[in-house]
Amino acid sequence: MTPPRECQECRFPVDDHVRFCPKCDSDLRKQTDGSAHTIDIAHHRETAAEAVGKLQAAIRDHRTSLTRTLRVIVGQGLIREAAAAALTSLRAERAIRSWAFEKGNPGAIVVRLKR
Repeated sequence: MTPPRECQECRFPVDDHVRFCPKCDSDLRKQTDGSAHTIDIAHHRETAAEAVGKLQAAIRDHRTSLTRTLRVIVGQGLIREAAAAALTSLRAERAIRSWAFEKGNPGAIVVRLKR
């Protein structure tokens, strides 16, 4: 069983669907514990469209969690380019804070979800 989610400001237990803490009014979608999560969207025979779908689903799921950063393994081919294009659009829509190719590893992208 998963422990209940709680506000990072006041530790009040909250439901997943709640946007603001009922006790201290903090915006729960902006809270983070500084964690990073790694996903691989390129090494399980995905097409570029499937990989972008996995990326978008991961971003959607992790935006409501405490995760601050996603490290996305994209390889160095078509999936890398498709992911970069999708992330550029998501950044323009303000769905993510920023993204960049990982320093020293052109097959990975670091996506910043929260401050």
